Amino acid sequence: MFRSRNERQSESARKYLDFAAVSPALENAAEVTARALEYPIAMVHIIDESNQYTLVGYGAADLAGTVTPRTRSACASVVELGVTVVVEDSDAPENVADESDIPAELVQILLELGLRAYVAVPLFGRESVPIGTLCVLDFTPRTMSADGLRLLEQLAVMVEEHLDVQRGRTRVERHTATVAELTYAVDNGQILPWYQPIVDLRSGEVFALEALARWDHPALGLTAPDEFIEQMENTDLIVDLDMRILVQALSDFRGWVSIRPTLKLSVNISGHHLDRPDCIDRITSAVDSVGLSATSIVLEITETARGPGIDEEARIVDALRARGFTVLLDDLGSGWSPVARLTHVSVDGFKLDRSVAASLHTKVGESVAAAMVQFAADLDHRLVLEGIETPGKLVRARELGFSHGQGHLFSKAVPAEDVPRLLESAKDGSRLSARDDLHQHDVHPDVGGLV
Repeated sequence: MFRSRNERQSESARKYLDFAAVSPALENAAEVTARALEYPIAMVHIIDESNQYTLVGYGAADLAGTVTPRTRSACASVVELGVTVVVEDSDAPENVADESDIPAELVQILLELGLRAYVAVPLFGRESVPIGTLCVLDFTPRTMSADGLRLLEQLAVMVEEHLDVQRGRTRVERHTATVAELTYAVDNGQILPWYQPIVDLRSGEVFALEALARWDHPALGLTAPDEFIEQMENTDLIVDLDMRILVQALSDFRGWVSIRPTLKLSVNISGHHLDRPDCIDRITSAVDSVGLSATSIVLEITETARGPGIDEEARIVDALRARGFTVLLDDLGSGWSPVARLTHVSVDGFKLDRSVAASLHTKVGESVAAAMVQFAADLDHRLVLEGIETPGKLVRARELGFSHGQGHLFSKAVPAEDVPRLLESAKDGSRLSARDDLHQHDVHPDVGGLV
């Protein structure tokens, strides 16, 4: 009848989970914390009942946005206790003894990572329950003075206040942009593609990069697509946005594919395009103008808006495939997916909505996933599973036979300038394929994902 403490904590924490809304102010807070206390690493985490979400990480900035199972998070103990925890030397005998006040699982994780010093202050949300931590870390033993601890706790209050303002901003101002503002944003290059890898789950290599729209709002900062795409889908403005994203993504991709010839670019195409007689020529001309082959491009037909009739959609999709494009139906499992569409429109594969991955721990969810794998195999179609956020989901996806996947476990969406580094880190599959076995990695690169 009543929510448990854990339920209250988790539900409150999830209200702060909006990576796209992380502002430079929060990143600056982590840097100030590390510099003021002279620690090499400072991080801000949000923790719910299942996962730890790293919002920012000074000294491990590339791990911002990573998701780690709660069982592999030292900070989970701090959230459970709701008090500041100080470990001056994780390898000291008193910390590994049974009678230690410091949770044994916290010390064990620190030892596995080679971390010797760790201090974490719980962050409290609007509901007055712990939602995460502000922590500092070092690979050598450290003594934390009373003044240093007081400063860290004061900085934590500042982070709490920032998160609360951010929560209010992202919740209250969601979907408030006018069509005029959105039109201006599209026409003036404020909405740009960011890129998230689609991974071959068998080899661990990056198979494709999906271009995802991000609005660099002059007042609100970086804004995720769920805050403006739905509004655009109600107008033909979505056609202009898709083409802007396509053209910029093609320009970016041209440099990357010259280095990785087998790499694919995946872009979203709204059903609104299929209403337009010039749809095929517009898309083909954009690709031809940058000297790329259509065979390098994957078009994901989104289901958020109903396109033309089934017969016309089938004709357009056939024509696009004849030009060399790979065509997938996006977010299968959400929106509208009548049987007539699946049986009449010939595509090259499907992307499963992230809700499928989220339900893999259930009998029904696994049955649906297994059925889709068999369905795709029977048709010789490519099947991409979205929403792979944890090592456990990755392991189960492989066991069920999924060949391609996407999610924060591999990487969040990154701006174009970060893509070469992402591709370099995954060029042999080592970083993206082995994230399900995190403890095998070097300590420093993965510390943000585990603490």
